[in-house]
Amino acid sequence: FCDHSRCYGHALDDPTCARNAAIYAMMREWTSSGHQVYVYAYLLCTDPLYTCNETMQADDIRKYAKLGIMGWKEEAVFSDARFVNLKDPRLPDLQPSNWQWCYATAHLLWDPDLDLAALLADAESKYYGAAYPAMREYQAERRRLWAKPGPCMGYPRGDSRRPLLLSEPGSKEKLLALLDKAEKLAAGDALRLRRVRQDRMWLEEYWIKPNERVREEEKRAIRLAETKGLKIDIDGRGDEKAWKDAPRQTEFRSTTHGEDKPGRLIPKGLETEVKVLRDAENFYFLCTAMEPKAETL
Repeated sequence: FCDHSRCYGHALDDPTCARNAAIYAMMREWTSSGHQVYVYAYLLCTDPLYTCNETMQADDIRKYAKLGIMGWKEEAVFSDARFVNLKDPRLPDLQPSNWQWCYATAHLLWDPDLDLAALLADAESKYYGAAYPAMREYQAERRRLWAKPGPCMGYPRGDSRRPLLLSEPGSKEKLLALLDKAEKLAAGDALRLRRVRQDRMWLEEYWIKPNERVREEEKRAIRLAETKGLKIDIDGRGDEKAWKDAPRQTEFRSTTHGEDKPGRLIPKGLETEVKVLRDAENFYFLCTAMEPKAETL
């Protein structure tokens, strides 16, 4: 069973997520067919860089076990492999930056009833050594931010969650302070110091920079012109004088990819323009979407 278009931002059985509701219904239908069913997952198609998917994966595996699913598989992207797409420098970070997810998944596939928190504590305490007290707080904070309500995540729309994680005031500063503390604790241990600094690099590249780009985009707020008492007819024509003075919003892009893979500009001939007006009680939107062959639609 290929869970193509599965959302990894919400629980598999979350009824409020339309994508997962459909996937989960199909999965239950498959498992009731009497055949042996295996799951083929697509998380890595989402470019899940430095995520916290181990908790979601543990929940999934336990649900699979209850449904009688026999196994689970995911494509591997090894950091020392020769990639087809060498233009994307992030590929070697896909699995290393999600090592906790890889580790927890491997163990839970053998025994879904394992205690995830204990499993991660054992692994991370050995991985970070003397820096673990600070890194335990650091990873707990990352997982807390990741678990907050957010948008869907998954192929084909990419990971639109990470760019929003550090929008909570003080979250970036707290994580950086914990990394500073961890580096001091790891002083004299070259291996553990390198691992802490790798976390810092991943935080900078895959959480901080995307969030900064989102904040810059938020500054491009749509300016609303006032109708100044002029009547607006809801007729789709947009020929009132008030519309002529309204600022234009253009350069729309496709939504095929997430924030880290922005979609291409809408091609010439299919451009879209939006204008917005307001009065004391209403907002008015005028959308012009070009279609060169409208008569054939």
